[in-house]
Amino acid sequence: NQSPGKFWYSGPMFRYERPQAGRQRQFHQIGLEFIGFDDPRSDVEAITIAWDLLNELNVKGLTIELNSLGSMEDRLSYRESLISWLKDNFDKLDQDSQDRIDKNPLRVLDSKNPSTKELLKNAPRLADYLSDESQKRFNKVQSGLNHLEIPFNLNPLLVRGLDYYCHTVFEFKTDALGSQDTLIGGGRYDGLVKILGGPDIPGVGWAGGIERISMLMNNLIE
Repeated sequence: NQSPGKFWYSGPMFRYERPQAGRQRQFHQIGLEFIGFDDPRSDVEAITIAWDLLNELNVKGLTIELNSLGSMEDRLSYRESLISWLKDNFDKLDQDSQDRIDKNPLRVLDSKNPSTKELLKNAPRLADYLSDESQKRFNKVQSGLNHLEIPFNLNPLLVRGLDYYCHTVFEFKTDALGSQDTLIGGGRYDGLVKILGGPDIPGVGWAGGIERISMLMNNLIE
């Protein structure tokens, strides 16, 4: 069925990484999926629903970080330039970032290492490699959010952790939970359904950690 649809979901998840405060081994997510919609307005709608949800829960100190990963062709062009720059600065990178250069260089942009983050300020920017079509699409997303008076910050280093994302990516953050500051994250994933064996249809969505949001709500109550 290739008819467009919107879906809410929630359920248990498990992570492989070492548990931390706000990052439990077993956790629960609430999420939203818009399947079959490729218009930039669906990106705006998905972000708006997350914004309204967190504001309804009275979340304070909330910010939205926004970026565009462009099309696959855009990223391939950028990837070559980024790898070249990373190899030129190899000795200045932290170990994890060095290990990622040949595996997933875009993930280096998401490094939490302070010295690497500082170094990356001089790295090539994906925004400079977006096609005219990708840039126009991203401009429409920004225009839609501005029209709805939803504030956001452009973050050229935001890539998210999964390779299937394209075009719009976003994260909702708060300053009230320390290092585990992302409450909701998501973006566009055109082509993912096909990778999983389904038809080649577009999609956009997000997921939020229920425990992390609950921790924040408990802090507000206290």
